[in-house]
Amino acid sequence: MDELHPMVLALENSLKAVRTNVEDIPNGIINVQLPEEVKVDPQILGLFIHPGRSHYVVFNPLMKGLAAKGHNVTVVSYFPEKENSVPNYKDLPFENQLDLTESFNISRYTPMDYWSHWREAFELAAWGKIACKEALASKVIDQILAIHQSDPFDIVITEFFDTDCHLGVIYKMGVPFIGLSSCALMPWHTDRIATPSTPSFIASEFVGFTEKMSYYERFVSFTVTIGVKYLYRILVERSDNLMLYEKFGHGIPDVNEIALNTSLILVNQHFTLHQARPQSPNLIEIGGIHINENGKKLPSDIQKILDTAQNGVILMSWGSMVNASTMSPEIRQVFLDVFQTLNQTIIWKYETEFIPNKPKNVILKKWIQQRDILCHPNVKIFINHGGMLGTTESIYCGVPVITIPFYGDQPLNGAAMEYRGIGVKINYDEISRESIMGAIRKLLTDEVQSRADSMSKVFKDRPMQALDTAIYWTEYVIRTKGEFIRSYARHMTCTNIEKYK
Repeated sequence: MDELHPMVLALENSLKAVRTNVEDIPNGIINVQLPEEVKVDPQILGLFIHPGRSHYVVFNPLMKGLAAKGHNVTVVSYFPEKENSVPNYKDLPFENQLDLTESFNISRYTPMDYWSHWREAFELAAWGKIACKEALASKVIDQILAIHQSDPFDIVITEFFDTDCHLGVIYKMGVPFIGLSSCALMPWHTDRIATPSTPSFIASEFVGFTEKMSYYERFVSFTVTIGVKYLYRILVERSDNLMLYEKFGHGIPDVNEIALNTSLILVNQHFTLHQARPQSPNLIEIGGIHINENGKKLPSDIQKILDTAQNGVILMSWGSMVNASTMSPEIRQVFLDVFQTLNQTIIWKYETEFIPNKPKNVILKKWIQQRDILCHPNVKIFINHGGMLGTTESIYCGVPVITIPFYGDQPLNGAAMEYRGIGVKINYDEISRESIMGAIRKLLTDEVQSRADSMSKVFKDRPMQALDTAIYWTEYVIRTKGEFIRSYARHMTCTNIEKYK
């Protein structure tokens, strides 16, 4: 027991010291140093140079939400607000109104094979080059740099997609930046935040597989994932660098180096659809951020159709990027023949108001409130193209989906819905009366409808809404500059032997 006596004395002295220190503090309050609050009225810049409206639909709620929280928000994009009643929200639109809506003609469709993944990567690189060239030539870039000199921005929120030349503009500002992705993360974006990218069970959007792959599918996933990363480096980043040198001179680092300073990536996906996976703390899922929880009032004619459809409604829409009226007459007739045999009412988003031989139960609309129709309890099936917005809305509303993908992340989204038992994926070249009718019969079963309802509940079950999550993490980066959530692994490659010394 004697050997314990010094330890007991030391403990008593420590307790006395603690009591003394507490008594010295007024009112006995212990002050703990907490992270500093967001500064009053931080200046936030949204920089979105891709002219795709469906992408901007994801980004706009965050920018408007930040303004609603009292932050000063300036947005550079191709899609300014038509009416803006928020004094602390300002649009600086690009002058040249590029717009990729309704740009895909179905007659260009080719059956998907191994090489179609590579062709798509080249097409994406071409899009990125055009977007970069148009943006850097715009006067609005010089305008925001001038604004930054007099009233500095605290953070930039920008899109990560098919080009990185706008990172050179952000570098000139010297402020933290957050990347936004409107679709599942591209293969070349994982390295900049050192989030694991394992092609054996994490399929990129270029291949359209689920997490459960065959040996051949894993081979395709690996070669395409690694290959498109190198293509991006060669085709896109080199082009970005040359255009930035022309704009700002040779003092700009390689865009690949600038990208490593990414504080955070907000990605429009959720594990309910795109699987549970390992990821770094600065990759935040905000799937469904564009969905208005309360919805909007439907036009009276659509509301009446939905309310009075005794056998339910099937909604068919291929979004804003795929022109449904360009499908071949033969394929269109397949759909009409199938629809004619159904008891359900069909609402079809179509670019014209007339189709030859249209059955009475088919209603054509040039424009629809997709989310609000899908969430009506009488809607039984959604026939879509697999776009992320519509796919997410169908999960949110608990509606099974027939996916007919054309490009991009559409095959990936369609495969994910099928794998989870709430969808059927049919390639465009596989469309037949039998395939469409078989898919409809399968999805109308009580089992599938119940599974869709269950997945909707899981999708909505979160600590906070997607928009609130995005706002929280944006403010977190403003407070902390994003330093503590970035992994050092982003600086390491297999050739950096000196890192291990």
